[in-house]
Amino acid sequence: MFFKISLAVLLVLAPLSISVAVERAERDVLELVVRPNKKTGEPVSHLFKNQVLNLVLQKTKPKYGDFKITAYEKPISQSGVLALMNKGRIFRVTATMSSAKREKLARPVRIPIYKGLLGHRIFIIRPEDQYKFSSVNGLDDLRKLTAIQGHDWPDADILEASGMSVYRSPSYKGIFQMVKAKRGDYFPRGVHEPWAELEKNGNLKLAVETSLLIRYPAPFYFFVRHGDDELYNRIREGLMLAIEDGSFDKLFYSHKEMKDIFEKADLGNRKVIEIDNPGLHPDTPLAQSSLWYKIGDENSYSSH
Repeated sequence: MFFKISLAVLLVLAPLSISVAVERAERDVLELVVRPNKKTGEPVSHLFKNQVLNLVLQKTKPKYGDFKITAYEKPISQSGVLALMNKGRIFRVTATMSSAKREKLARPVRIPIYKGLLGHRIFIIRPEDQYKFSSVNGLDDLRKLTAIQGHDWPDADILEASGMSVYRSPSYKGIFQMVKAKRGDYFPRGVHEPWAELEKNGNLKLAVETSLLIRYPAPFYFFVRHGDDELYNRIREGLMLAIEDGSFDKLFYSHKEMKDIFEKADLGNRKVIEIDNPGLHPDTPLAQSSLWYKIGDENSYSSH
């Protein structure tokens, strides 16, 4: 009798147990919101930084479970994302250049996801001014010209610390108009940025400067909310796994964003002006050379 009752109870409870298990599995899916793609109509999944995020979450899926990455529904600045993260709202992760201010708002995973490549800066200029830059022989010459940067960008602080003239703009979109209107001489950009931006602002007829390159240590990290230890550990573990098995470098050197950079920027034929980054955190892993890009690395990788 006891056996029959127990069996009946089990049969009744079985669907409930399955339902609870399914509900728990659905609840445990990690859902992350990321900034929308600046390029209208392109999904966030096309961006290298989000493909890296996908890679590291895939690497750690057996340990931590499934995940889903979705785009925020409207444009938002990086400072806006970090402010919301700091309040524990909407965003749990973002990818951005490190600075002391940003590290107060969120916790960096100290593995540079662009291998420091974004510390290589080339310029958007008025094409008729190329001669000014072709005659620059070093930092002293460049200090005679005025850069335009976003008002809260870490890059503006780095350039100013090297004695360079910087005009800070409250509007990213307005910077292109300011270059055109001669409010400054050049707009330093990460080497992945200028071509799409020029295409988007084609009516202004600006150009990429062809002869110079500013280089400084500028790690671009994943940041998570302070106290979000599980996500921090998952991203760090996933990055280390991807670096160790070679899948990170494979993605880095084969991704269209990177291949376009190496093809268009012609880094090996530019005059390099080295400057310091005084805001660099002492825990920046500069000694781990395998984490950082060096000019020409793309050639040796493609030969394998």
